[in-house]
Amino acid sequence: SSKDNDGSEKDVFLRGGIGKILSTISTEGVDLLVATLCQSNYAIIEENTITLFPGGIPSDLEVETSSKSDYALYQIHVTKIATHNRIRRLEKDAETAKNNAISYQKKNMTKVALVHMRRRKAALEEIDRCATILENLIAGELRLERAKGDVQVVQSYTQLKEALQDVRESSGIENDDVEELMNDIREEMELANNSALTEGIYNSDVIDEDELY
Repeated sequence: SSKDNDGSEKDVFLRGGIGKILSTISTEGVDLLVATLCQSNYAIIEENTITLFPGGIPSDLEVETSSKSDYALYQIHVTKIATHNRIRRLEKDAETAKNNAISYQKKNMTKVALVHMRRRKAALEEIDRCATILENLIAGELRLERAKGDVQVVQSYTQLKEALQDVRESSGIENDDVEELMNDIREEMELANNSALTEGIYNSDVIDEDELY
């Protein structure tokens, strides 16, 4: 029993340590953790829910299309963050190389200055490549979100059609009956409006003799 108690205490201590780490982790760290779990087949993202599988995702588990698209969107999001961070690092490297080249050029160390200028050129070329990747990721993200939206619209229209059919079948009302009823209502409203207008004109012509004195 003492061994069991020692084991449970260790588990509590371990969970407490993990909790402290997770409480101070940055947004980038969370993204990296989730991406690692998904890539290692220990987690699935479904909309705003992350399902963890300590023993790994079962081979017979069927992943819905929606979760695949959500996972793809999350992957794009993580890659965008990583690309942004890489661009910032490359910009710093390019600036540092530029300053070093200027410094060595002032010391008449032209060859060393050229080495730093080549480093700066390579960094700038890599920045352009990362910027192109970022543009493609954003375009792909927009297309995927639009595709998901189109699916939702189609599903909504389909459910609306089925609901209307159900109402007609359960009520026994046909389209012709609805149109006839609407026409009757319009005629009654027009008659009521005409009567109110006639009454108003008639009353406006009546003059109270007391108002003349």
